[in-house]
Amino acid sequence: MSRVAWSALCLSCLTAVPVSAQGTIQRLRDETAPRPSDSHPSDSSAPSSSSSSSSSHKSSSDDSDCDDFLRDLGGGLFLTACEIATVPLWGPSVLLGDYLGNPGHFPPHPYSGDMPGYVQVLREHGNVKRDEEISPDDPNYLKWWSVRLSVEDGNDFRGLNRLNGQLVFDTTLRVGLWTNWDWLHERLPCGCTDETLLSATSLTFRIAQSEYVLMHAGAGFRMMNDRTGDRFGFNFLYGADVFPAEPFVLSALLEGGTLGEAGVFHTRGSAGVIYHGWEVYLGYDFLRVGTVNVQGPMAGLRFWF
Repeated sequence: MSRVAWSALCLSCLTAVPVSAQGTIQRLRDETAPRPSDSHPSDSSAPSSSSSSSSSHKSSSDDSDCDDFLRDLGGGLFLTACEIATVPLWGPSVLLGDYLGNPGHFPPHPYSGDMPGYVQVLREHGNVKRDEEISPDDPNYLKWWSVRLSVEDGNDFRGLNRLNGQLVFDTTLRVGLWTNWDWLHERLPCGCTDETLLSATSLTFRIAQSEYVLMHAGAGFRMMNDRTGDRFGFNFLYGADVFPAEPFVLSALLEGGTLGEAGVFHTRGSAGVIYHGWEVYLGYDFLRVGTVNVQGPMAGLRFWF
């Protein structure tokens, strides 16, 4: 009896090794991998048409007015629901008193020269004057484009490290580009390592702006690339940058979409201080792919120009 129990214990230990050695990156692969197609037998039973045809003739005339009422009611509810659902896209511009016809110009970096915040908005009556005679080296010089580059490092303190690089491009026309790359490196209990590359790239539109607040929305694609193959998916972006007072910068980001066969939810927030275009920031990053979480605190360096 003891020999049987000992054999069962050994077998359970051997079968548990692959499960315990499976890290977060491998579970990401499993979540995003293609699912086997399920074949469903066709339903051969068809409803009888004789009874349905007779009943439809009886009720068609009585229900026509009710159908018209429900159709009008449903259309009104649909429009109301759409208006409520799109509040995050048009609500911030209303709150900030922004208008799409108001162009915004960019100084060399936030709090540059004697300008408050970041973007300088040219409103109808004009509160910003662009002097073409000003040298691009002048801290009060305004340009039609903006670029920020950042590199950061994050860790979940369980063997998984995340090295990130990000580029954000914005223009006076409010159209821009946002791309983010995460290199995940994981040390497994077996002593070996695993790694993968996650990225997301989106075209953005600046939905609201003022000297102290910038808000963007965008859509694009998401990728996962490593030795086992590639995964692709859709990405939606919604972000904000706040410049409350010199030298502070607050940033937040919300993303949703897909990657392979899994859904994706991503959010992050950071607080930093800026000096002559260089921002040092701390924050927290949370990514959920399917049922797998990749999260942890982060520290980074960002350059605005």
